[in-house]
Amino acid sequence: IDTRRQLAYLQAAVSGMPQGISVFDEALLLRVWNRGFIEALDLPADAVREGVHFSDLIRLQVERGDYG
Repeated sequence: IDTRRQLAYLQAAVSGMPQGISVFDEALLLRVWNRGFIEALDLPADAVREGVHFSDLIRLQVERGDYG
């Protein structure tokens, strides 16, 4: 199975889970997530997209004071 198909299967599997789930690749780029991930971290939905870097998501939280 090609990588795109595997990602589609994984996305389908996690999308219905109530827990916040995210999968980052070896370059720390977001590949798979669900609504629970966005809600658990209270992230703006437009900031969460395929290929966004982990540090960009953390930066959003730092800028709003989540880490002191």
